[in-house]
Amino acid sequence: MIKSTPKFKILIADDHGLVRRGLSKILLESGVASEIMEAENGKEAIDLGKSFDPDIYVIDYDMPIYNGIYVCERLKATKEKTPILMVSMYDSKMYIMEAVRAGVKGFIPKESTAEELVGAIVAVASGETWFKGAIAEVIVKELTSDRPKRKSGDGSELTSREFEVLRLFADGKSSQEISEHLKITRRTVQVHKANIYKKLGVHNTAELIRYAMNNLK
Repeated sequence: MIKSTPKFKILIADDHGLVRRGLSKILLESGVASEIMEAENGKEAIDLGKSFDPDIYVIDYDMPIYNGIYVCERLKATKEKTPILMVSMYDSKMYIMEAVRAGVKGFIPKESTAEELVGAIVAVASGETWFKGAIAEVIVKELTSDRPKRKSGDGSELTSREFEVLRLFADGKSSQEISEHLKITRRTVQVHKANIYKKLGVHNTAELIRYAMNNLK
């Protein structure tokens, strides 16, 4: 059993029940959690946070209704000061930097050990940051890069929701499947798709998927 002195109120948001229960079990057995609240999507995380008043949010990147990035942006817009630790199965530069820009105080891959998770919780909830190993290297390289600013058409103008739609197209999802996954109308998916076309300078689904496969994996 992991030993830990500090105890925090923790809100865990992940759309997979087994993952939520697994995280909760680790944090309760470690002694780092005084109380845990679970949310199954981003919207529920925001709503529960208002009454639960957690010391830290542990947010999954990929969730229905509101994804993790959108949750961070919404909380920041309301001047919410509670720190956020993002947990994700994605660890590419794009995902990491998107999370950093959204205001997360820590980013940890889902394959991390229980000890690493507890360490990240303690650090972030105590006002520190947690960007370790390869994650830290990505951030340092990106922030210290001398290359010129990105031009329109490279994806830098996409919103977090548009990035999410783009990733789902890259995974081979149809507009209807994306609509059901994100719980938005098919018409809204088409609007996002049209905006993505314009911002990336692509003209059809084949070009869109080609762009996504070359830049998001």
